[in-house]
Amino acid sequence: MFPLLFAILALAGPVPASPPALTADFDGDGKAETATARWLGKSLRLEIADAKGKRIASAQAPAPSPAKAATVHLGSGALGSPGLLLEVVAANPTEECRSIWRVRAGALARLPVRRGAKDLPDCAPPDGWTARWERASEAAPAVWVRERERETSRGLHRQREVFAFTGFALEQDPSRSSAQISGVAIPSWNDAVLYTRSALDILKSRFDLSGFRAAPRLRIEASRDDGVFTLRLEDHAGAQVMPVVASGPGAEANEVTMTIRTEAGTT
Repeated sequence: MFPLLFAILALAGPVPASPPALTADFDGDGKAETATARWLGKSLRLEIADAKGKRIASAQAPAPSPAKAATVHLGSGALGSPGLLLEVVAANPTEECRSIWRVRAGALARLPVRRGAKDLPDCAPPDGWTARWERASEAAPAVWVRERERETSRGLHRQREVFAFTGFALEQDPSRSSAQISGVAIPSWNDAVLYTRSALDILKSRFDLSGFRAAPRLRIEASRDDGVFTLRLEDHAGAQVMPVVASGPGAEANEVTMTIRTEAGTT
């Protein structure tokens, strides 16, 4: 009997894992729904069912290719009013796909995640990013936060990006996002070139600009994505790049004081 039992178990094979599921009141109607992510071949199907198990909405979620080694995780973030946002993460060792959804009026609506003028891609290499939902209080809406740390030639680069729900998308909030390089905060500044006052006087004359072009000019390089916060001094002889090692408020309300490192030391 025992050899026959072992043979039956071997033929049956391992029991397939249950698809990931999450139960909550996603649409804010006071009743719980269940979200389930199922593999249908190479496609990932997101389904919403009511308390009786009846499917009320479904959609295809982004998934990595190949999907063979992919894992799937479901998460949620509170809206601050009745209802929740639903997050689907499907990832394999080389690619990670994230999508944010809202359940409303018996349908699934996909929300873009906007970073300035561009949306985050559906799928991308992990590149060191980790993400989570944060909530300041029980009454406050949750925000979606992603962070990463990486070593660069300029030192340790830290990034924190905060995305808030705006009704039809998750939009990056620059006031709550930040970046550091070697412990120095990188400001969110536009690229600008600064000239000396004497050079601007030449420009105002609107005649010979040769002196203006040869005048020293200072460029502030502040890139949160690349982990760069430097001053670049240029003139006819070449350029000198000086990393900012500290910054703070200046004497006036609209002034900023920056400490830089030069070949001769720190100034």
